[in-house]
Amino acid sequence: YGFSLYAFGNLVQLPAGSDPDTNIPLNQPIPQRQLRNAEDKEIVRPNADTLYTNLFIDLSENDLILDVPNFGDRNGVVPFYDFYRSNFANLGSASTITHGRFLIQYDPSNYGIFPPDTTTTTPNNTETETYDGIVRMPTPYGQSIIRIVTSNTTSDLSLVNALQDQFSLRLIPHNTTTTTTSTNCTPQPRIPPLNLTTFRDPLYRTPLPEAVLHLTAKYAPLNLPLIPSHRPIIAQALANAGCHPNGTWTLPTGTNLTAAVRARANASAAALMLNPSSTHDLGAGWSVLSEEELVGDFDGRYVARYVVTATGYLALTSDQAMYPSYNAVQTETNITIKRRTEPGKSLLVHFSRRPPVKKDVGFWSINMYGADLFFVSNEQGVYALGDRSGLRFPDGKFVYSSFGDDEEEEGEVGEDGPFEILIQDKDVLPPRNWTGNWLPAPSAGGGEDGEWNCEFLVFFLLCVFFFFFFFFFFFFGRFIADFYDGLQCDGMLLKKSFFLVVGMSIRGLRWLTL
Repeated sequence: YGFSLYAFGNLVQLPAGSDPDTNIPLNQPIPQRQLRNAEDKEIVRPNADTLYTNLFIDLSENDLILDVPNFGDRNGVVPFYDFYRSNFANLGSASTITHGRFLIQYDPSNYGIFPPDTTTTTPNNTETETYDGIVRMPTPYGQSIIRIVTSNTTSDLSLVNALQDQFSLRLIPHNTTTTTTSTNCTPQPRIPPLNLTTFRDPLYRTPLPEAVLHLTAKYAPLNLPLIPSHRPIIAQALANAGCHPNGTWTLPTGTNLTAAVRARANASAAALMLNPSSTHDLGAGWSVLSEEELVGDFDGRYVARYVVTATGYLALTSDQAMYPSYNAVQTETNITIKRRTEPGKSLLVHFSRRPPVKKDVGFWSINMYGADLFFVSNEQGVYALGDRSGLRFPDGKFVYSSFGDDEEEEGEVGEDGPFEILIQDKDVLPPRNWTGNWLPAPSAGGGEDGEWNCEFLVFFLLCVFFFFFFFFFFFFGRFIADFYDGLQCDGMLLKKSFFLVVGMSIRGLRWLTL
């Protein structure tokens, strides 16, 4: 139930050597000016094609007014997450409301995005605000992590940075706010301000099971389950687990926590993933998690929330994202993926044709992650390949027409047809004709256990501004245990696994052939 609180704690840790009392700002956009690289360890399976802007939300003492710029001809999404990282609302390219001014309030009884049918007036009646929408959050603490696509050229990064600067946020103290009837939230009890330094306290960091329970005891009473009927049930379950009303936790007498983690928490997660109803078979080795069960807005599906949070933090809802995975790795008879697992071998990803992308707004990429689910460090500084990477057909002609830094490098585009991407040891240089199509992988397959992960992300802006954003996907694996302080758990361990995520074409449900 509380694992996502621990995952949030990972996000707000400070770099080594920082003053431990440094506080990350709340209620203030924090833009990432450059794309993520192998040194960034805050979010598992980051995207190599978008710039992030983080917003840590605390509504304990204030409502917020957020101004969202028009993304224009590029993909952009402003997701809102409750404190357990359930994606309960979205603004942006794929949403009904794409940009404007929004009032953000806390109301656990009536949450979501509401139409702009009201105004709010300050007490002295000298200033009236008109909004394009009202965002009501189910918990007093939450987060938005804004994603804006970039082509990773210096000039385009500058344009995205300018868009990031157009996000602005103002505070409206609760005790000086008057609103019309339609904007009034249900009166809420006093909530203490959020202090992010709490998540750096060793009590809330290790060992992992105990840390999760300490965090749950501290924050669950302030951040209630989204479903009202679950609230007394969860409260009793947490009390039985040793969570006390004063926000502390102690291990109940006679409890074996390690056994409980294995026999209940991780066993239930494995059972969920092995349940045929949890996935939808797309054919030819492709499958996708059932949208209603495992994606983004979890509601009362706490096991699903644990699984997704552990392996792909801050998932988006199905109206924003799809996460198909390629799992046919047992045979090469009828598939176009040539998989090599032994040290010294390579992997070829075969494309039957050029993936179509809509001009200016569509893009795709294959990202390479290590066993820790972060980018693989390499001398080339290449963490992903895609339509903007200068890929070539076997005859040496370019797959796409323009790419490059600052000045677009125009090249002769070849006739549409098959091409391949080489995934190979980062320390083994391929022949010259392969360097532009080479995605460096961990040395010797990825370490002692030979684990690595490859993810295929495809982005399209459909007509009526429907945007599919792909961030991560995990299927049939060890649920993050080996990546967090040695927590032991059961489950299937993927060896040198890779995942390919593919998007839909512009016309309905016609899948790209890979």
